[in-house]
Amino acid sequence: MDINYAYYTSAKGYRLVNGTASQFLKADGSVDNASYIPAGTEINMADKNINFTKGSLSRFENNCRVFNKVFQGFTSAAQTGILSLKFPQASTSATMFDVTLKIYGYQARFLGNLRISFYKQTGTIIHPTGSKAIIECSDTFPTNIINVGIDADGKICINIGDSATIWNTYVAIEVERVATYYTGYNSDWSKGWSQGIEIDITNYQSFLNIVPDVVASRSWVDQNNIGSIPKSAALLATADLNTILTPGFYYQHASSNATAARNYPVGLAGCLNIYKTSNTRLVQEYSDLQYGKSWKRIYDGVNFSGWLRVWSETDFNQVNITNWNNSVQQSALSNYYTKSEALNQFVGKNGVETISDTKTFTHSPVIPAGTLSNHAVNVSQLNNLTNGFIKLNETFPGSPIMLMNVNNLDTAGLYDKSRDYHIAGKEGEFVKIASKYGGTDGIVFDLSNGHIGYGGVAPTDSHNHYFNGTIRIPYGIYSESSNYDDVYGGDGNLYRLSHEVVMEDEFIRFRPDDKEFVGSSNFYASKNRVVKLTLREGGSITIDKMFQYQEITIMNISGTEAKFIVGNMNLYFTIPPRSSAKYYMNSVGRIIQESMSIGNCFSS
Repeated sequence: MDINYAYYTSAKGYRLVNGTASQFLKADGSVDNASYIPAGTEINMADKNINFTKGSLSRFENNCRVFNKVFQGFTSAAQTGILSLKFPQASTSATMFDVTLKIYGYQARFLGNLRISFYKQTGTIIHPTGSKAIIECSDTFPTNIINVGIDADGKICINIGDSATIWNTYVAIEVERVATYYTGYNSDWSKGWSQGIEIDITNYQSFLNIVPDVVASRSWVDQNNIGSIPKSAALLATADLNTILTPGFYYQHASSNATAARNYPVGLAGCLNIYKTSNTRLVQEYSDLQYGKSWKRIYDGVNFSGWLRVWSETDFNQVNITNWNNSVQQSALSNYYTKSEALNQFVGKNGVETISDTKTFTHSPVIPAGTLSNHAVNVSQLNNLTNGFIKLNETFPGSPIMLMNVNNLDTAGLYDKSRDYHIAGKEGEFVKIASKYGGTDGIVFDLSNGHIGYGGVAPTDSHNHYFNGTIRIPYGIYSESSNYDDVYGGDGNLYRLSHEVVMEDEFIRFRPDDKEFVGSSNFYASKNRVVKLTLREGGSITIDKMFQYQEITIMNISGTEAKFIVGNMNLYFTIPPRSSAKYYMNSVGRIIQESMSIGNCFSS
């Protein structure tokens, strides 16, 4: 059928004549015969594929957005370091992420499925709580270290491994699924993904380690169950014990099977325990079930030693201990003392005994206080000693100094008897240094209130330190504090400098809080009274709260317009390109724009 065109005289246009409702008239006059699927209907692709070079499939429902088939990458070069998957922030709003990754390493033969969830609180902060990770992987997977963070460029990073992780060649990565929740959930988080190797992460704005749960493989379970107790023992039956090398518990139910030819230590039914002492060495222990006797032997990786009998209460008991159950020859007993011989030749622990002849001790004996005058060591011996002991209330040999102790006067200490003064001692409620007995010269401490008197005066209740005479301080009073922001004022009080008032070149100077920002969206917070903020690329600068008496000058040196936003008051101020503005909050909480310099703000 021919297709003709008819001209609309009223609508000033054309329509198809002899066409179908699904045909379209193109601008070049040709007819579009392609079939299109109407919106709101199901898609039946038959035997066709949907191919993307960029982008992903996503679904938005119930305040959640799920992106599928977000990113895939492949590298053929061997690499060592942190495998970092990065993507830009589609929104600085608070957003929760649930990311599923698949990693395949051809050369090292590893597979890994990783699921990582975390919470980006702001454009610069990964929240420290609520994160979780699960790794389901082969035993050859090179790492179980997972970190998330925000790098210096503001990109969100999922980092796998550390600086020493070896990835070998031919590694394929797929970001299979990204689910987003909370405030920034509906932004497009599927764009701009990349992969790379990092070594240094010290410049990250935020960094969080996530300790993962590992889904165990069969070989992992086998490896980690070494040394554990099995649920039940294995039957030995007619097996040769030289062939049983796997650690565990075994039992022999029939004595007829326990033969020397099968390397049993005894022809009785029993149980066998095997445990490892190294990668190649192990120990076999066999106990019979009739008499409870045990044997042990060692395997060195090549050969077994002979069976060694383990002696127990079965061999040594109260009845047969005299002859050691005939296991020890009578001639060996000559090496031991009888009870009668031991009592005659050794000093007993208790009872009165006489020791004859001189005895030499290689170490000093511990002797308690004597109970009788003739017991060692008695008081008369101490009184006759001239060196080695100090007597109370008697001067040292050749010296007027003594240790004084007068109980009824509550007086004790180091005392100079010739001059009648305390070198260091206690007298009643006072501790005295270089002070006369009964006097107040020297230094006197009052123990009741902690006050001190110096140079001939007693401590008083009204003064912590009470001096008799003058005090000379040739180099002034200074602070020994390690905090160099502490200074003493003229009134003697200690003052602490804030960030705005600092000590430079031995002078106290005023310094505002001066910050520069790049990027289109920036955040700032400070209680400093004077603030100077430079916006190099325009954009916006947001503060959550402006404080009373705070003065903030914003200098927009870019060629684009900038905004100053005060979050808690929901205020927006516009700053033209290359302009500056000064804002002040007065005592009643009102924000005032003091000045605006338009077009005169330049930088070097």
